[in-house]
Amino acid sequence: MKNYLAIFCLFFLLAACSKKNDNSPQSTNYHDAHGTFINFTTTQWYIIKDGNFVTLNLKITGNTNGSKITIKTFGDGVNSDINVDLLPNHTFSKDVSIVFTADGTTPGSFDVSTQVTAYKGNDTLIATLKSGKMDY
Repeated sequence: MKNYLAIFCLFFLLAACSKKNDNSPQSTNYHDAHGTFINFTTTQWYIIKDGNFVTLNLKITGNTNGSKITIKTFGDGVNSDINVDLLPNHTFSKDVSIVFTADGTTPGSFDVSTQVTAYKGNDTLIATLKSGKMDY
């Protein structure tokens, strides 16, 4: 009986100590232990098709207490960090091409993620945004 009680107590302690992941893809507010935050009011993924050229874009708007924000793009396979301009009240709005293909003659899809990074002093907060499957 003591073994069952010990197992039950151990299970209860493990369940009580579970950590909630605030940076889940569904989250629109990201923050870290140092107080840096990014609040997204818009995260809109969309596709533009022009002949054989297909681009997956992301429009983001929101606010932060960081001094700088970047968004990672993949373009033709080369990773780049694009600066997101911050207004004096630390709000932002950016529409950026995340990835593209020149092979739009055959149906396909994108299912990618990107990282939006906020910098505040020596602190760095990375928010991962996922497109989900998007067909073209």
